[in-house]
Amino acid sequence: MRVLLLVLALTLGALTIRPAQADEVMHIAAIVNDDVISAYDVHERLKLALSATGQPDTPANEARLHDQILRQLIDGRLEMQEAKRLKITVSDQDIERAFGFLEKQNHMPAGTLPQYLKQRGIDRTALVNQLTTEIAWSRVVRKEFLPKIDISDADVQAALARIKAHMNENESQLSLILLTFDQPDQAAKVGRQAADLATQLRNGGNFAGVARQFSQGPGASTGGDVGWVEPGTLPEAVDKVIATLPLNTISDPIRTLGGFYIVEVRDRRRIANAPPPTPISASLPPSYHADPDATVRLTQIFLPFGPKTPPAEIQRLAAEARQAAAGAKSCQDMDRIAGTMAASGSGDLGTIKLSSLPAIFQMPAATLPLSQVSAPIMASNGVHVLMVCTRTGVSIAAAPPPPATAKPAGPAALPSTDEVRQRLVEQKIDLMARGLLRDLRRDATVELR
Repeated sequence: MRVLLLVLALTLGALTIRPAQADEVMHIAAIVNDDVISAYDVHERLKLALSATGQPDTPANEARLHDQILRQLIDGRLEMQEAKRLKITVSDQDIERAFGFLEKQNHMPAGTLPQYLKQRGIDRTALVNQLTTEIAWSRVVRKEFLPKIDISDADVQAALARIKAHMNENESQLSLILLTFDQPDQAAKVGRQAADLATQLRNGGNFAGVARQFSQGPGASTGGDVGWVEPGTLPEAVDKVIATLPLNTISDPIRTLGGFYIVEVRDRRRIANAPPPTPISASLPPSYHADPDATVRLTQIFLPFGPKTPPAEIQRLAAEARQAAAGAKSCQDMDRIAGTMAASGSGDLGTIKLSSLPAIFQMPAATLPLSQVSAPIMASNGVHVLMVCTRTGVSIAAAPPPPATAKPAGPAALPSTDEVRQRLVEQKIDLMARGLLRDLRRDATVELR
């Protein structure tokens, strides 16, 4: 009955549009647990993907990408069904903010993205649906998994030890695309799709656009940018390619246990010793006292930048982060805003020892009034705007001074324990999210037409 009602709704909607479009709307491409994906949905997402990746909208290009786009739409339906089950919603304000981030990410004047879509004959709804799914799925993943993740001090020290084992080797600034498969018999088809994407990129395709449309790996929402990566972080087969790949060159697809990677190395640098940690007492004003076991629970807005990012661009990112966090009045507000951010790393950081934070974060974390956003803090990896949710072990003898920003640290220093902890959280979330989607696919009833 639900399928009949959905088909009826699509038919009625088609009465108001042109006949060719109505044929696409009424034709069903797939049914996912009784949710209908129309041929029109597929066609509009194809046009959006081709525009985003810098390819001409031709029948040949649409035919080549059709299966990948249909798979994405099927996954999107499963993700939205899970969001509905968990009563997770995405507001019009969330979409407006996401449109704004895309405009800034693509250096477009504010408010011009709808006109850009219209000029290219792309239904705005196609992008709204894609962004709605991305935001909702991000909230699903964080709601389901973040409270369950426990990164111990031993985990952090083990990760730091692995990084130190590669001292004086190169770390790489990477962009990557990951196409996954659930079963071994799917590998050949996914491998062909990965090879096709690599060819597109070598022929002038936009890496960020391709990653945003097709990647299922970390950094997909930021155009595949995963920042600086030390040896041993990615699968061994990927590490071997990264070590010798010339800068700004697209790799061949790299087969791993669960998928194919395409990587581009944008820069390299030596891993250096980290400066000794700054004692808490040296980071705080004299009027403050922090116990050795003082803790804070933090949430943040984070926008990354690299060591060669121009100062003007850093200032623009700082203004963007400040504007994004301006309306937050609680940690729940910050987490909600973080869920709409293109860059990974935004959101709940959990409870952290104050002494484990880098010195530039210690004073804001110790002195910032609860549920108040900090000024932008410029670290070596990007702009951070913090909010303190809870704090223990800090005593105040006088009114706190306003939190200060800080200069970036040395570009090649070892990551702090806090940065390592956050990386481990993000890695676990990514693995658990992929596992959840795999389970949803396994349990779904999908009918292709």
